[in-house]
Amino acid sequence: MEKQNVSEELLFANFLGTLTELEQRMVEQNSTIIDLDRHEAIYKEGQPSDRIYFVKRGRVKIVTNGEDDKEVLKSLVHEGELLGEGAIFGERNRSDTAVAMDEGVTLIEMRAGAAREILKTNPEFSFKVTAQIAQKLRSAEKRLEALTFKNSRTRIIEFLKDTAFRQGRKIG
Repeated sequence: MEKQNVSEELLFANFLGTLTELEQRMVEQNSTIIDLDRHEAIYKEGQPSDRIYFVKRGRVKIVTNGEDDKEVLKSLVHEGELLGEGAIFGERNRSDTAVAMDEGVTLIEMRAGAAREILKTNPEFSFKVTAQIAQKLRSAEKRLEALTFKNSRTRIIEFLKDTAFRQGRKIG
């Protein structure tokens, strides 16, 4: 895991482009850019939850371990999305593990306290964070419905279609 200082590149569109100059300085003082290799853990279940992460490049998987130490995929986090948001809302320890899926994943790691302060003062930032959490909840509900009412073939097809819709690029 390689850590760098935060610079102008913080201001990518999804979240941090909404910040005032004062909030940008707060982010710069409370954030670090992290470069990760494939399969490298960002945080692990049980570790203190005091940071949030914005995915600048690459994909991250959120997993938990089942009874037989089998890895269970909870969700995928893509470029421009947030992970570790439980830290903002009082989660003391991580309830899952986050792992880089690609070579060269880049994250912006921010202290949860700084993120809480920005949430209090910046309605647009608050809305974007809330909208992404709501999307994650809708996605979890959809997966639960699929597990309950659909066969495995249908679930795989829906997963592929959803992934193509969210992350696909038109070719030709």
